[in-house]
Amino acid sequence: MPPVYLLDTNVLIPFFSKDFLFELGGRGLPVRWSRNIEVEFRRVWARLFPDIPTHANSILDLAHGVIPDWRAPEDKRVAMTASLPDADDRHVLAAAVGCGATVIVTRNLRDFPPEILGPYEIEAQTPDQVISTLYDVRPDFVTAAASAMRARLKRPPMTTDEWLDGLAKGQLVEVARRLQRHRCEL
Repeated sequence: MPPVYLLDTNVLIPFFSKDFLFELGGRGLPVRWSRNIEVEFRRVWARLFPDIPTHANSILDLAHGVIPDWRAPEDKRVAMTASLPDADDRHVLAAAVGCGATVIVTRNLRDFPPEILGPYEIEAQTPDQVISTLYDVRPDFVTAAASAMRARLKRPPMTTDEWLDGLAKGQLVEVARRLQRHRCEL
């Protein structure tokens, strides 16, 4: 069975990780998130971007259109009983269990320790780890997604080098390194 990826809120805020994961999801990568992750996303977005708080709704509406099977139901028992370093993250683990995810995609690996996730047969990985590993298995799939992402950038347009630098600055260092091999395709 192919892996299912549960997206934590903190990977939905930064432009490059959000865009890459949504692009891959729209191309068939099984990415999921829950209603509670959306609630948290809206709250964090409004705090970080108080001048454009409703933009969060636009992002989610677009994501719903691209990834119609995004919904991750939460396992209520896990939501009530899971013991994580940050109790506020229980809903993320509950959504991962509820949708059968094998990977929680997060920037906060320490909040999802292997000894807690192991019994659920789930692991936590950063977006850089997920996309780099996917590239190693399916380079054409990841390169096509990258090319489509870059082609959409109009305001402001970016050169290939600027875009690859943006990936690296956006904590997708290994992804940027791998995509250097495909500069002319981007």
